[in-house]
Amino acid sequence: MSYIAPGIDEEGHKEVLGFWLMGSEGESLKIWKEILVELKGRGLEEPLLFISDGLTGLPEAVKEVYPRADFQSCLVHMVRSSLNKVRKRDREAVSQDLKKTYRQPDEAGFLRAWEDFKKKRGFFYPELIKSWERDLSCLMSYLRYPEELRKYIYSTNSLERFIKEVKRRTRQRRPTTDIRLRFAPPKFGKAKLRMSAER
Repeated sequence: MSYIAPGIDEEGHKEVLGFWLMGSEGESLKIWKEILVELKGRGLEEPLLFISDGLTGLPEAVKEVYPRADFQSCLVHMVRSSLNKVRKRDREAVSQDLKKTYRQPDEAGFLRAWEDFKKKRGFFYPELIKSWERDLSCLMSYLRYPEELRKYIYSTNSLERFIKEVKRRTRQRRPTTDIRLRFAPPKFGKAKLRMSAER
């Protein structure tokens, strides 16, 4: 399994902070902690926000290595995963009810709408409720940021587009040294970076 960590600095510039191949050890708190300590040693001093799609152990590793950073779980992945647990005839209605939750303007509204959702759907879909409850605080971190940023940080979609672009550029027949260096910087300056890990 391969993992890539793109970062966005305060000026909006994107760069690949690292690329890792993992063997049989897979995802774990220990592995993510080692990676984050490596990034910290290479100059990633104070990231504001990590965004991920459910990588096991990553939220806990972030809290250990960067205790002041926020962690956002991808809402798009969570909704898709949730709808797979819902009967076909209910999917559209459940999807609309979930939208009422995550499209709230603030965390208090999110929690109120979530309580309404639980009352309405909890009896029929207890596993869906449990999966959201386990990750609830990480599903609404984006609401702590300015409204104009939220559409970029509530999911990993923009990161996935960036990763596709990196893959496209590195598939060139003869990549230049310049391209390789831009996509694998050995060290980060003093810039505070917003970093996201993605499969």
